[in-house]
Amino acid sequence: MRKSSKFVSALLAALMAVSSFSILSAVTVSAANDTKVYFDVPDWWGPVKWNSKHTMASVYCHLYKIYGGSDLKETTFATKTERCTWEHDNVYSFDTTTLGTIEEGADYGIIFCADNTSSIRNQTCDMTMGIECLGDTMIATHDTRPNGVDSEKVDYVGEWTDPTNKELFGAMNLIDSLGNFLGGKFPLNTPKPKLIADRLYDPAFKMKVNAKYFTTERLNELEAELGVTARDVYDQYVITYKDILEEKIANGDLVDKYDKDGNPEFLVPTFERVAERLGITIEDETTAEPTTEPIETTVEPTTVEPTTVEPTTVEPTTVEPTTVEPTTVEPTTAEPTTAEPTTAEPTTAEPTTVEPTTAEPTTAEPTTVEPTTAEPTTVEPTTVEPTTVEPTTAEPTTVPEPTTEPVTEPEPVYVVAGSEAFLGSNWNGKPESGNVMTKNGDVYTFTVNGFDAIDQEMQFKVVENIGDSQRWIGDENGQNVSFSVEKVTDVTVTYEPATDKVTVSGDGVISPFELVIKSVRIVGAADENKGNWLNGISWEPDADANLMEQNGDVYSITFNNLPEEMGYEFKIAANGNWNANWGLGKGESAVVNAPINATFNGENLKFDLDEESNVTVILDLTNFNKDTKEGAVITIDVASVVSGPIFGDVDGDGEISINDATEIQKFGVELIDFTDEQKFIADVDGDGRVSVLDVTCIQKYLAGFKTGTGFVGQDVNSVS
Repeated sequence: MRKSSKFVSALLAALMAVSSFSILSAVTVSAANDTKVYFDVPDWWGPVKWNSKHTMASVYCHLYKIYGGSDLKETTFATKTERCTWEHDNVYSFDTTTLGTIEEGADYGIIFCADNTSSIRNQTCDMTMGIECLGDTMIATHDTRPNGVDSEKVDYVGEWTDPTNKELFGAMNLIDSLGNFLGGKFPLNTPKPKLIADRLYDPAFKMKVNAKYFTTERLNELEAELGVTARDVYDQYVITYKDILEEKIANGDLVDKYDKDGNPEFLVPTFERVAERLGITIEDETTAEPTTEPIETTVEPTTVEPTTVEPTTVEPTTVEPTTVEPTTVEPTTAEPTTAEPTTAEPTTAEPTTVEPTTAEPTTAEPTTVEPTTAEPTTVEPTTVEPTTVEPTTAEPTTVPEPTTEPVTEPEPVYVVAGSEAFLGSNWNGKPESGNVMTKNGDVYTFTVNGFDAIDQEMQFKVVENIGDSQRWIGDENGQNVSFSVEKVTDVTVTYEPATDKVTVSGDGVISPFELVIKSVRIVGAADENKGNWLNGISWEPDADANLMEQNGDVYSITFNNLPEEMGYEFKIAANGNWNANWGLGKGESAVVNAPINATFNGENLKFDLDEESNVTVILDLTNFNKDTKEGAVITIDVASVVSGPIFGDVDGDGEISINDATEIQKFGVELIDFTDEQKFIADVDGDGRVSVLDVTCIQKYLAGFKTGTGFVGQDVNSVS
């Protein structure tokens, strides 16, 4: 238990005992005057990113209900609805009434995040919150912990400013994606079984993500840590999700999904499947909603110790090594009522001759050892002379000094991480994945037997794990190692630490895999605040709606009338999967209306719109080298939405096309006539006349040139 937990328990007891003028009541009354929560963005996160008009800041508050109270409006992370308002200095506020009402006795989770001017996003971890926190300010500490959804990422631990809130609320003790408690404070009112039930509703049945970490055995361990049973968890699951499941299944929102080989990608977490995962048998009639909730309604805000010491038992760990416990004398040889003075003289029992290990706890009958007589202070001086058993007889020199122990560096553990079809898990570089390499002399190897994904591209890297740190090792260019197989075969990955070289081998193994680009799609984050960006589809590399149009080695897609908003985010992927994709280099920022040197398998690109705009994303692979994976160029072409006529659109259809160039050519040879307005629109180079030069400007514009296009595409009314 953490150092402060005893104080918290005492504080809670005091709060329950105090009358209507308790500290908690005072905070609640104060909170009623303010519906906002505040966040002080730390300087060391970097300057907050604003839009060019300085009207929107990239600071967001993600607030959600955990238990009790009315539902809050569901929001997408770091979007317009969650944007905070600048107050002063580095302090930003979020008005909770935009999502609903924060109610007394309910538990909430809250995350603050901010993008800096380098487009790096920092965020707090999931923090607990109640009505008491309204009007309070959260700060971010330098402490970090794994993200609850993606264990590869880290979040900063937050802290409420008010001293009482700081003790009652804090970093939430979640079960992470690997099935481990992250530590911290439990929500005050949430039944403990709900912590496991919430995990079972979704992640535990996403077979591609982390189902293997939520085995029946692991769930039983989690239940033991919480002090609940599998049936408690099941009952809570039914209480929480019965109506939700029935509605989503009826509407077709939840259906089983399988890949082309028939392997489950997602299984609906029905009551039967949850019961099976929990390792319990539930009769049909018990799937109805329980009439009562589990008793667990008040949870200590800090981590609960898993075991307690019963007053009738004496734990060996509670005995200091310099004291003599009564149990050091065998009960059969030193009973006060049966031992003869000649056989058990107290003065003849030297401390060094009686080892504590000779007294088994099972030999002390509970009827002969009262709890009050098992304390060291109850030993009568008539049975053990104090002069013969002095605590000082234990020489400190017998305990080795910690500084004399040799410091040994932890041995690295090498793991193969990559394509799920190859390794059974998707790019999981931790030893828990099971893909640990075996040391054979000076090299490490890992073999997949009978690999049968013929003619499909597979990718992987070797991950060096030393303690909590990782190093990802790829080919000589630092890229993923790629291969394919011509037939069913055994595939062996070999790593040589001396040369840092990774190879893949096997009968019929072809490496590297030669990239053949068959299709290209834009993939990213879509939400209701960004209009038709990505056609409303988030992070699906095989979505045909976002298929980019091909013109030779150049691919493009356009989204019109996108609203003024920050944080448009995307990557570009080939062939309907993530094996080949393009993004930004690490630490780089995206720019608009200028070419960007794309990085193969790079970071997400992000850009902002200061006004309603039409956006065309272009991927140019003309100079892309499939061996080095360099040479790709991405352009984010942003154009303001215009309501009036635009230069070059002589046919008046609202678009610039080859037909406009043809019309100008016809006018030039007097095949057709133009109105005065058409003549003005056709003069795209601004020289006061319509000529073949205007045709050239339009042709360059259509070819994607950024210069030599005159006023083509611009609003006629915006050009003076």
